[in-house]
Amino acid sequence: MVVPKIAPLQRTVTEHLQGARNAASGQFQKSELGRRLSERAQSSTKVQTMTEEEKRLIAQLEGTATPTPPKK
Repeated sequence: MVVPKIAPLQRTVTEHLQGARNAASGQFQKSELGRRLSERAQSSTKVQTMTEEEKRLIAQLEGTATPTPPKK
């Protein structure tokens, strides 16, 4: 059977790929483009805020709040 022989090889390949991925990610984050994109992503998440209606609906969907009628 071939399957047991593949498992150790698969683990080895995955470990090497993870190391390469981490190295590439680190280089990208150190680059000017990486810093700009990171700053832009962080600022866009700060701008997005939910309205009270959205918060109420999410709480109802999650079952953490009692239903309240919407304000007119």
